[in-house]
Amino acid sequence: MTTLHQHAEPCRALDRRLREIVEASAAHDTFRALLGSELLSLQVGWPVLTASATPRASSEIAIELGSGIETAFELALLIPSESAARWVDRALGGSGESGVASASGVLSEGECGVLAYLASRACLAPYQVCDVRPAAHLDAHIAWPLTLESALGRVSLRCAIAPWRAESPVRHRLNVSVFERAPEGLRAGEVWISDGWNLSSTSEGLAGEVQLSVEGCASQLAAIVGAGRVRAHAPSSSRDQLELVLASQDVSFTELAQIGAGEPFRADFSKVELRSEGRTLARGELVSWRGAVGVRINEA
Repeated sequence: MTTLHQHAEPCRALDRRLREIVEASAAHDTFRALLGSELLSLQVGWPVLTASATPRASSEIAIELGSGIETAFELALLIPSESAARWVDRALGGSGESGVASASGVLSEGECGVLAYLASRACLAPYQVCDVRPAAHLDAHIAWPLTLESALGRVSLRCAIAPWRAESPVRHRLNVSVFERAPEGLRAGEVWISDGWNLSSTSEGLAGEVQLSVEGCASQLAAIVGAGRVRAHAPSSSRDQLELVLASQDVSFTELAQIGAGEPFRADFSKVELRSEGRTLARGELVSWRGAVGVRINEA
């Protein structure tokens, strides 16, 4: 059996491409080449685990990608059949308003062939298209949701990642945060305490409500922190406010999916950052004052 150790250098290159395939910038170029039109937007959601025992809808088409290191698929772009049919119609000179799949619910062999040709032209090296077929056969995998807004309308896609590839060295930055209106005139040595945070200091450490986000991912999860552990419990909308990053750590695809499913994880709250639109405004540490949680600004 081929092992990752035997292909260390190719895997490192593949890992870099895997990071790109799920980032909006690279995906934007790929979809633009695939559709032959300018995209309006592409949003990346939270990864989810899909069990092999879960029935898969036959109305979804999988564009399977691989790099030759393993025989099984490494990545698969999962597309609703009706949307895929409209893409094919557009590629063949039509308006993109109809396709065989929109009537039958399943792409014809000819449509799959056209889609395979389009995907081959849009594919990022070192990947190549292995197959294009209904997605019902796929085994357990991690799916990274993508929402595409294009000239052909809004389409909900998924980037399926094979389990062995999800365990690769690629890491993604997970932030544990709270949000609040930006204070004015932050200075080093000051302590900032906000009534907007539902946080408290207990004998077991920080406790309260936080938000989980992945850098490059559009969606967030609401979570509860207590006794040094964090557990996600529901989707949450993003907020256009100052972000207080309580903890930040690198995690794998598999760990992200487990966290999204409610698996608790440990976080280090020793250092915090105040950010606005991704820009760091100040750094500091958490302090306790009469049970309330505040931030002592060490660097502004």
